[in-house]
Formats: sequence, structure tokens, C-alpha cells
Amino acid sequence: MKNKIFFTGGFIKSGTTLVQKMLDIHPEICCKKEQDLNTLLKLFITEGESLKPFVDGFNLKNYFPLMIEKILANNCNKKLMGLKENKFLLDNIYEIFQIFEDVKIIFIVRNPIDNLLSWWDHHLRLLDLGLVYKNFDQHDFLISRAITWSKLNERIISSSQYYPSDILIVRYEDILAHKGEMLEKICSFLDVNLNKNIIEDIANKTAFSKMKNDSKDPNFYKKARSDFGKSSILDNEIKLKIKAITQKEREHLNYL
Repeated sequence: MKNKIFFTGGFIKSGTTLVQKMLDIHPEICCKKEQDLNTLLKLFITEGESLKPFVDGFNLKNYFPLMIEKILANNCNKKLMGLKENKFLLDNIYEIFQIFEDVKIIFIVRNPIDNLLSWWDHHLRLLDLGLVYKNFDQHDFLISRAITWSKLNERIISSSQYYPSDILIVRYEDILAHKGEMLEKICSFLDVNLNKNIIEDIANKTAFSKMKNDSKDPNFYKKARSDFGKSSILDNEIKLKIKAITQKEREHLNYL
């Protein structure tokens, strides 16, 4: 029987790494770290255009998913193969359902205040490491990213309404507060074993403190915020602007 494929991801700093690690621990699931699938797609499109005059029947829809399956199948012989992705996944939700058979998608969402503050922390970390060279005013950074948060989460919401049985939206805050329950929900969605011992093992191995201590880059795990910015020093005016920009999507995701 052909292995089933799924994708998991969402907006940057939403807890997508946590979910990837949780799923990869499950004995029936192989969930790989992020791959640059946008670059791969561009390569295939370019190659496809150049091959058309010489290769009869070249079809991107056949070759691209085959390559993705090969990437996933590398060192993976489990029932379910998945990949953590963010940009490619959010850019190509509908296309994924068109070119992959029997595919599932798990989106992780997070309240915009904590989400954007974590992105700000991540930006400062990259700046300190010399991986980015342009600093921003915090106000401008958060407001511009709030607009992006709104647009991308609107896309997640609308796609989940279009594919209700094949897309699962999971809130980061719910994972932190009810990890076992949310793991059972995810395992049920993916149709894999949700034995209590398996769930407890995953929950224990993905505790925030353990992942931070085990990481080669502990600074990546700075804070597991889930209090809508209450623990952060943030101008109330910025909070109100972020809430106004993201109101429609927040209401749908029950971030009131």
C-alpha cells in the first residue's frame, strides 16, 4: 500500500516546529524538517518549459509530486510521511490538493500579539547572528507583519472551509494547555495510533524546557508565549492596531 502524505505548517513562529517534532516522534509517522519546495517548484517549471519541445507529455503535475514523495521517502518507511512547510504550503494550498492524491494538511495558528512578538524576537536573534542586516522600528515591523498575519490566516480559514475533511486547524495555545488532547485530535485526523502510552511519550519528549535544553541552538526557543502579550512590554496603541487589523481572522479562530 502506498504511503500517505501530509503537510504541516503555518505562519512563521506559530509553533510549527513543535508540531513537526511531536509528529516525528510518533512510531507510525515520519515528519521531516522544512525543505525549500518553492525553489524546487521553480526548478521544475523551468525544466518543464525547456523540455516541452523535446519530451512528449512532460507534465509538472506528475513529476513534481513524485519528487516530493522521493524526498519524504528518504530514510522513512513509516505508514505516514509528512513535511513541515510554511511558505510553500501557504502559497500553494489549493494546488497541493490538485497534484497530490489523498493528502492531508495541518495548519498551526497562534494569536497575533504573541505570534508577532515572537517573530520580532526571532528577527533580533537573526540580526545578532549577522544573518539579516536591516533593523526595523518595532512599531513598523509589528504592524506590517500584522497585515501579513491577517492575509495568510484568512487563506488558511477559507481553504479549511473548502476542504473541511482534509484540513485541520490547530491553535498553538491549545497545544500548550491541552497537549495530550490535541495530540489525540491530530492522530485521529491522520488516522494513526492514538494509544495513551504513545501520546504521553510524545508529550514528555516535546516539553518546551526539554526541547530547549536538547537543542543545538537554545536561543531559538526563547519564550512559549500564550498570554496575548500580557507578559511583554508593548505599547497599548500597537496592541489595539494589531487587534483591529486582525479582527476578522481572530474572531473566526476564537481569539477574542
